[in-house]
Amino acid sequence: MNVENSLNLRSLTLEDEDWFYRLTCHIGMSDFSFPLLCAYRKRLDVKYVRLNERTALIMQNNAYGKRCITIIGEINRAVIKEVMALGIMEFSYVSKKQLPLFISIEGTKWDITCDRDFSDYIYNLDEFLHPSKKARKQYNHFKKHHHTKLVEMTRENWEDSYHVYQSWTKTHSDLSVFGDQMEIYRQMREVIGHPGIMGVILYEEEIPISFRLVEKKEVMVISHFAINRVPIRGMTRVVAHDFFSQFQNKVEWINLSEDIGNLGLRQFKKQLHPRFLLHKYTLRLRAYKEDDLKNEN
Repeated sequence: MNVENSLNLRSLTLEDEDWFYRLTCHIGMSDFSFPLLCAYRKRLDVKYVRLNERTALIMQNNAYGKRCITIIGEINRAVIKEVMALGIMEFSYVSKKQLPLFISIEGTKWDITCDRDFSDYIYNLDEFLHPSKKARKQYNHFKKHHHTKLVEMTRENWEDSYHVYQSWTKTHSDLSVFGDQMEIYRQMREVIGHPGIMGVILYEEEIPISFRLVEKKEVMVISHFAINRVPIRGMTRVVAHDFFSQFQNKVEWINLSEDIGNLGLRQFKKQLHPRFLLHKYTLRLRAYKEDDLKNEN
């Protein structure tokens, strides 16, 4: 049986924002951000079905083109069993906190894998804003030698960030793991100005040289895009520090997303001293007893 054909799946649209946010406002993973999924919805063929008012299934392609299914919202053993009864035996983007729910289902044995390249880097905001002496030196050096202005991103000046991205992609085609990166970023313009979606653009002599686009959730800010036109020591720290300062006393954590296996990105994000990595697990059912799955406790 083709599970996808048997489900009443719908394509994700901008009209789905309210209910989607309610189901994901506590999820810290960078992947389950409404604006990001909307931007990638065509490339990744993102679809969903709502199981009830508090739970939904999201189906999408991953970076390698594999079809993935994830439960979002309120998850418990009964919900997992309900989904498995539909014939779904593999789940992606499962958090460490959710693992015991799957493992504890009687009659099941799971193969569990984790792709380190797609683990999110999580930082404590206060620690991030008070970095090492070396980081402060880079920050001060940039401020001293570059006369810049940090401006809020709007739909009116969004094109400036697009031009920065265009310049960046000419020398970073190796990071375009999802294909046409520019076309995907163009889709982000649709959500600029939506609640929680915030960005800044850094200008030097009226020329845009850097930008960052984030989403504010209940206890965390998720950084989706951070691009510099050209590499200048200290610039990324300046944009991040000055932008994230506004979130003090509002959120506790910053998610700078994954490093997608790029060694340069990995080294840089490690140097920022993450508090922990948010791993994403894939669970594949290896064996089960149908009678146990049918019995609800």
